[in-house]
Amino acid sequence: VVTQGGVFLINHPATDLGRACIGCAWRPAGDVPWNEIAGLEILTAGYGIGEIAFTPTALAMWDDLEDQGHRLSAVSGSDDHTAGVGADDIIGSAIGSPTALVLATELSEAAILDAVRHQRTKVQLRGPDDPDVAFAVKTARGGLADIGDDVDNISQVEMPVHVTGGNGMF
Repeated sequence: VVTQGGVFLINHPATDLGRACIGCAWRPAGDVPWNEIAGLEILTAGYGIGEIAFTPTALAMWDDLEDQGHRLSAVSGSDDHTAGVGADDIIGSAIGSPTALVLATELSEAAILDAVRHQRTKVQLRGPDDPDVAFAVKTARGGLADIGDDVDNISQVEMPVHVTGGNGMF
């Protein structure tokens, strides 16, 4: 996948339902070439169950991998296997819920893939109607770093946060 210019993402890293879903769980077979992995899915299933049952484990895995020096985009996306039928049940996930967003330089396949490769992603856990949380970290030189940027040589963090949208449920 990587050799051909694509990105390799790990989906369902924390979804082990045993025989209830034999194809759900991701299990590494041997050493994982983390330098070739672009992202990790942080929400599997609909928000109602996924956020409680799977997201904490997936986030812990993501944090651990980041602590080891691996740079992975947070990704997610609707996991609708039934064309919308049953999307309202507890494990259903309507198309667009959750939503992965990328900070791309332009609206093109190449720019979107590049953004995923460089951790310029964020996930709206319920979907596109979630509030948008925008923030930036001030660098040591006084500029603003954005999603995916590395920030070094700072002892304090000043992080302006701007929240817009949402429907009042949050």
